[in-house]
Amino acid sequence: MRHVGALFHATEIPPCYKCGVAKACRVGGLWDMVDHDEERLSEFEVTPDKFTRWEDCPRTVAEVERYAQVLGEAAKDVKVAKEMSPGGRTIAKP
Repeated sequence: MRHVGALFHATEIPPCYKCGVAKACRVGGLWDMVDHDEERLSEFEVTPDKFTRWEDCPRTVAEVERYAQVLGEAAKDVKVAKEMSPGGRTIAKP
């Protein structure tokens, strides 16, 4: 399998915040976000602007579209290789 890249979209609310003990937790994502600082942890406020969706970020949307195109092309290559291989088996490509 060929690695084509990676995507990352960060919000200011880690997924672990949903458990309800984020300000008490010392192993989760919020604890890392505040650099293990008790004061910053106690001052952290949950506000609507911290909840972002990748769909609302033009840069992330552009990257998703780019990778969708790359994967679509790769899928075409696999289909062609499968059609050309003996017995219809997929031939791995480097």
